[in-house]
Amino acid sequence: MTRKVLVCCAAVLVLSTSVFGQAQVPLEKPAAVSNADQELKRKATLLLAETSQQMRELKNPENQIAARIELANLMWADQETSARRLYREAFDILRKSLDSVPQSEVERPASATSLFRLRTLFVESLGEHDPIMARELLRQIKMDNREDGTSDYDENANNKTAENQSDGEAQRLEMNLNTRMADRNPEEALRAVRESLNKGTPFDTYTYLTITKLAEKNPKIASELAAELVDKLRKADYKKDPNAVEVAMSLIRDEATSLASRDAQKQESGQEEKHAALLHDETLRGFIEFIVDASLKKNYGEYLLMNLRGMQAVLEKVAPAQAVRVKEKWADLEKEYPELRAQRLFRETTESDDLQQMLETARSAEPEMRDTLFRRAASTAWAQGDKARAIEIATKNISSALERSQQLAEFHQQSVSESIASGNFDEARKLIAQTSEAEERLRYLLDLADAHVGKNDSKAALEVLNEVQGLIPAKPRNSSELDFQIRLAETFAVADPDRGFALLSSTIDQINDLMDATARVANFVSQSVSIRDNEFDVESHSGVPGLSTLLSRGVKTMATMDFARTKSLFDKFQRPEIRLVAYLHLSRVILEPERDCSCSCPGPAANSPRSAPKN
Repeated sequence: MTRKVLVCCAAVLVLSTSVFGQAQVPLEKPAAVSNADQELKRKATLLLAETSQQMRELKNPENQIAARIELANLMWADQETSARRLYREAFDILRKSLDSVPQSEVERPASATSLFRLRTLFVESLGEHDPIMARELLRQIKMDNREDGTSDYDENANNKTAENQSDGEAQRLEMNLNTRMADRNPEEALRAVRESLNKGTPFDTYTYLTITKLAEKNPKIASELAAELVDKLRKADYKKDPNAVEVAMSLIRDEATSLASRDAQKQESGQEEKHAALLHDETLRGFIEFIVDASLKKNYGEYLLMNLRGMQAVLEKVAPAQAVRVKEKWADLEKEYPELRAQRLFRETTESDDLQQMLETARSAEPEMRDTLFRRAASTAWAQGDKARAIEIATKNISSALERSQQLAEFHQQSVSESIASGNFDEARKLIAQTSEAEERLRYLLDLADAHVGKNDSKAALEVLNEVQGLIPAKPRNSSELDFQIRLAETFAVADPDRGFALLSSTIDQINDLMDATARVANFVSQSVSIRDNEFDVESHSGVPGLSTLLSRGVKTMATMDFARTKSLFDKFQRPEIRLVAYLHLSRVILEPERDCSCSCPGPAANSPRSAPKN
């Protein structure tokens, strides 16, 4: 393995985490539904019925498919029979459309991309509700030549086999459906996993995930399948098959962590814990030894070694002898490639909360890494509450003017957001006044107005909104001003409904004008927007100015206040396909539970009516 490849792979491992190691968000107990909520949902359900009739007027087949998928998904909970019919209609249109694509176009890379994407959307949507039906229909619309830009050709094109010609995306979708079936139909999922293992198909993470799901229903069967998977992994070529590396590492990581946890519990309680793991302890330790042996082979196991090094702590608890071998080999590599030592120190520093250690490491680091480390140190100081020191670290140590400016801007943004979220509106006002960028200042003011609305202080909210309205033209001149006006109108709709709805009405008039202009020239001047059968793409809002901003979670707040008035706004959309998109969005934000945004990035105040992420 060359120095460049080794160092690049190590860098990827430093900056990435496995999907299997991500924490699961616990589900909260659903809140009781009020009479008002029930009435709002009833109105949204009636709107779906109206939308289903308008949907049949669509001309473009791809829009017909996408609209049916969305409608079926929203109707499934209360109208499963109708939803199944819509899914079947979408399938029939999709299959007919695929059959009509000339073979010469299918064989060209990136052709029929929309249909390929719609097939994925169809299968994943139906799979949420009925994975067995989704799999049966998927098998009827496999595509021998993929449009995803990937290729299963051997290096020698003459050695291309029938399996290599298979539909790789269909394989991924089917394996994903198998994982979903583990919850609803364990017997079918078990059959699918055994079929995958017996066929000798390429390694995939979905097979492993299905086994872990089956363990919740039948630990004994899952343990047998895991043992079969280990036997298969012992025969893998880890130099050529990165998926095998991923599956092996995920299995070792999960099982070793589980074993270490059980050992710790046993020591604390003095009682033998019930064995709930996929692999017996002896099998796991034997497999770890096998993988370590493979990782020590020259020009073969370096990628394995990097992964094992990343789980050094847990290896030391369950297989200490193997952990020593990995550590010693890695030390040898660090001597041969000093860059690896620098990257290890970088990782350890960024994962640490020891501010002094971060600063010391940053000062002695390679020049190209110092600014990143100092930014990390400044962010840590800020998170620890020492804001003055955070600003000092950034100002005095970050050499790049651009990165220094970005870091200080982030601190300013966090200060504004924290002040608004904590209700310290006077401080927020001062910080907003210090904001030099005009658009940022407008954004902060709108967040502040949202926060006042969240506190039921309409008077304070209106003061801020009037200020914002004075800063933007009555008729927006560009997309940015249009988005600000929509946000302004939606917040007005809560603080002063008459002004808010009136402003939104005039905004939709302008959006209609812009849509007409866009439709006339799109196919001549735009590469990102296309008009087919005289219709915009209902899946994408990118071609319609302001639509993505308008169709936010804030629509639910307006609908809760006055559903009829909110719907009448969407009635104003002149193009039928855009009107349908708006109706679907209105129904979705009412009928679907709000998704939690667990990100730590600054945003509108938590109690703001617009604090939810946009769809």
